[in-house]
Amino acid sequence: MPVQHRWILGALLVLALAVRLPWVGATQLAHDEPFTVVMAHRDLPDLFDQLRHENNPPLHFVLMHAWVKVVPLQREWLRLPSVLFGVLLIWPLFLLAWHSGGVRVAVFSSFMVIASGHHQAFAHEVRSYTLFALLTATAMWQMWRAAHGGRRAVWYLFGIYTLLVYTHFLGWVVLGMQVVLVHVAQPWRAAARAVRTAFVDTLLAYLPYGLIFYERLSATTSGGTWLTAPEPEELYNTIWRWSNAPVLAALFIVVLVAGTWRVRARGMQLAMAWTLVPLAGLFLISYHTPLFLDRYLLFAAPGFAWWTGLALAALLGPIRWSWAAMAVPIVGMAFTFAPFNAQHGHPARVVAQAEAWRGDGVVVIQPGWYKDAYAWHLDSTLVQRPYIIDSLLAQRGIYPAVDLHNLYSGWPSADVLVRVDAWADLVDPGGSVRWALGRRYPTMERVEADHKVFVERHSAP
Repeated sequence: MPVQHRWILGALLVLALAVRLPWVGATQLAHDEPFTVVMAHRDLPDLFDQLRHENNPPLHFVLMHAWVKVVPLQREWLRLPSVLFGVLLIWPLFLLAWHSGGVRVAVFSSFMVIASGHHQAFAHEVRSYTLFALLTATAMWQMWRAAHGGRRAVWYLFGIYTLLVYTHFLGWVVLGMQVVLVHVAQPWRAAARAVRTAFVDTLLAYLPYGLIFYERLSATTSGGTWLTAPEPEELYNTIWRWSNAPVLAALFIVVLVAGTWRVRARGMQLAMAWTLVPLAGLFLISYHTPLFLDRYLLFAAPGFAWWTGLALAALLGPIRWSWAAMAVPIVGMAFTFAPFNAQHGHPARVVAQAEAWRGDGVVVIQPGWYKDAYAWHLDSTLVQRPYIIDSLLAQRGIYPAVDLHNLYSGWPSADVLVRVDAWADLVDPGGSVRWALGRRYPTMERVEADHKVFVERHSAP
């Protein structure tokens, strides 16, 4: 790679950091973020024991476990690893695009990711998704190197594969996709030996966690999830999320169809597989076991950017004004870019409403796992003591309501009871807890303090 193109890569990494970093604390810690923070404060033996009951491999939690020991307990610091992972994603993506389509494609693909509101949103979450996307892009780059005679590529692939499957269960989708591709696509068969060897070594390295993976996969597929099956339009909605706006999504789809029809290069095969296999595969799986497609498909979005860059370059050819033409959709993405997700979640409103209504009364949280978010926004230091967090909340008159069996257990008598309904139908579809509370505390006010999170004030007669 020429020196000037290395400088371009460096400038893109700086630009990505400049785009991601300023808004890292713009949204509240919400959804599964407080859970991650609580898990990170457990000691390692207990952390691994807890993961037997959660659909999360350990790598990201272990990294956060080390991170929280050296940084302040502030959401900006807690989200910084996700920001850095999202920035570093540009590096392997640029290398793939440069080697397959030149500097035009590399710059275009990188800008698509940098200007993506979807990537921006997940770079601001204390979750594993940007790490998973970075590792996926790196695995694609190492596979490219293996196919082109890269030295020690098999060892790099083994290391990246192992990190992938210990970061997210969908890492096996990435590995499976590469294994199939090197055996069915002639241009990639040069990488077959390296990919097979790395895959087998990764299987062996995964044995310590394999039983847990099997148990969690069986529980999920047999028990299902609380989500509903996606509508067919969700396929288009995913492209829309990756493109920022519907007009850009339509433009990119036309470019992909026309450009791919014209050129079927080696890089385009890999970019298509990286995009379409997860997109179509997870969509079909969701008809049996519904999944969070928006976040679970983040790792396929860089492939979409690379594929789009290759297709657009194929359509434009080497004409003089091709740079200007390729800049047009990037300008469109820049103008439709959202620096932060205003709908991310506002648990602080829930806590403020519940505390204002309760007085000296009791707060009941349903489902019980919302207690992590409640604790963080009530007093963030509570998450530093995960082993006694229930007791610390109980001292303040706050109780997670699992079901009718623990209702009123150990609670003080109170004239006012406030119930936080954070989608309680997931665990109590019959509304038995609300019905029981209504019998004892018949007077009620109800307000939606956050999206689909309600606060109820029950008063004794």
